[in-house]
Amino acid sequence: MTLAAKLAQVSAACRFIEKDGVNAFHKYKFTSAAGVNGHVNPALVAAGLAIVDVDVVILSDVGVGKDRVVTVKVVIVIADTESDARATFRGIGSGQDAGDKAVMKAETAAAKYAWLLGLCIAMGDDPEADEATDRHNAKPAGKQATAQASAQRSAPPRRTDDAAPQDPARAGLAERHDALIQKVDAVASQIDAAKLWHAERATVGQLRDEPRKELWTRLCVRIAKVGKMGDGDAGRKAADAWLRKALAEEAARAAQGNGGASTTAPAG
Repeated sequence: MTLAAKLAQVSAACRFIEKDGVNAFHKYKFTSAAGVNGHVNPALVAAGLAIVDVDVVILSDVGVGKDRVVTVKVVIVIADTESDARATFRGIGSGQDAGDKAVMKAETAAAKYAWLLGLCIAMGDDPEADEATDRHNAKPAGKQATAQASAQRSAPPRRTDDAAPQDPARAGLAERHDALIQKVDAVASQIDAAKLWHAERATVGQLRDEPRKELWTRLCVRIAKVGKMGDGDAGRKAADAWLRKALAEEAARAAQGNGGASTTAPAG
């Protein structure tokens, strides 16, 4: 039997794994790393496959104390005991905790997702099916449109012929704001979120208070989702605190490098 055929056998044996873990704080179920290993290891042994190498690479390490977040890449190599043919599985995971626990959590998550993705294992956790976040993003639309219309009615008339020329720095700001919203919605990790806000601080600094706060909230919701910080206000607040800390550290590093830098965040 070829290595590919044996992998198909393993995949069939592990095609679905029930959620066996419960997060008591955020009250949700998840598929544990122990649960995944408990299915995968016997299937590998039955197929005559063995793990011969595991490599861990730290991709990022930010924050301090309980706010420390580490992201790692895990590479797992398995070999066929009959032919010595090899296959490689890769996964990326993040862990948030104090001390070395952040690294261990990241390694565990990365290894778990290496198996889940490599063997196409279903577990009922679809990141796209995040109804709580979708409801959070969709509900304010009507209220926002009403508020904008009211603001336009109460705003003073615009100057026309005698108006001062538009500031070149603000030209195309609406388009840049729309593009930034798309970037926020595409953020794939907490680290990418912090880098995005810091990189776009010039555009963010030109926005009025309301759209800037709205953009910040949208980014926090996204961070809570990709960072698995929980749903609703609790997750958003945790993401808000994490992002402020990450940006402060980034600004401090930038200030040391070029003599001064600022990272715009909404007040309050």
